[in-house]
Amino acid sequence: MSKQPYNQRNNYRNNQKRPNNNQPPKKELKKGEETFPEDYVEQAELLCKVNRYKITNSQIRKLLDLVISLYNQENIRSEKEIKESTKNALNLVRMRMAYEAGRDREKNTSVYDFITSTRLMDYLKQINEDRQLFLDFTHYLESLVAFHKFYGGKE
Repeated sequence: MSKQPYNQRNNYRNNQKRPNNNQPPKKELKKGEETFPEDYVEQAELLCKVNRYKITNSQIRKLLDLVISLYNQENIRSEKEIKESTKNALNLVRMRMAYEAGRDREKNTSVYDFITSTRLMDYLKQINEDRQLFLDFTHYLESLVAFHKFYGGKE
């Protein structure tokens, strides 16, 4: 009987938990690689229903207020790209979200958890100059506010 190379030996450990080859392998997404969801309202509802964030309504409203004035300016336009001033303002919004998340992380509250699990900063990066994506992002943020309140968010 000839010896098999070590990596081809048939033993108990090698036979355990082999992947099912009938299913395609799942692609692992790197952080920041996921695209903005088309079903953002359903995703917002699911996140708020499952996670029950301990963030207050006023803290979420503060995040929404950062974006809503830009939304009002862009909503009346018909171009496909956002204005340069809006693009610059969105970078400031992203910085403000990072500040709020970092500030509350030190206090051990959940603004950080809310911003990271809802991927707000990742989605803000993806907007670039796409006006429709920005409008959808604002609706996503409004959905988060609404479902957080609906599922008994903190006052």
